[in-house]
Amino acid sequence: MSSEYDGRTVDWGKTSADYSTWRPNYPDRFFRVLKSLGIGIAGQRILDLGTGVGSIALHFADVGAIVTALDISAGQIEEARRQAAARRLDAQFITSSAESSGQPDASFDVITASQSWLYFDSKRMIPEVKRLLASDCIDDESHVLASTARRDCPGIGAPRIAIQPTMEPRECRR
Repeated sequence: MSSEYDGRTVDWGKTSADYSTWRPNYPDRFFRVLKSLGIGIAGQRILDLGTGVGSIALHFADVGAIVTALDISAGQIEEARRQAAARRLDAQFITSSAESSGQPDASFDVITASQSWLYFDSKRMIPEVKRLLASDCIDDESHVLASTARRDCPGIGAPRIAIQPTMEPRECRR
């Protein structure tokens, strides 16, 4: 399935095998920083939105997190499943839009969207993220991660990590 972005049609599925083979993966230090923030640990329920070929999702599965990963492109999901099977990792990969995930309410401790948030309809995404997080509190247990800078794009700079709480502490629900 293709999607519209900035007036262009994007079909990531056409290049999934090449993307999986040749795209640089995230550096180890990226995952060390996340771990220091309590993200990507064994037993944590993680939803990876716009997973592509599953680079982040596969790492989280490898460390024992309970991973669900969504992408709108069936080709990307097929490649992610192939990678998971080759590495004997347990992760659920689903072809779905991020805005209408179909996942149960309050079912994730962490939601990630790395280099994909810009493709989402943010007006629909914020309510969906709030619905999916097990807690809307700013605490050590619930996180939304959006990594926006790209190493392969000149002029953008070093990769950045933004932990984005979905609500103010006084609005927490438990």
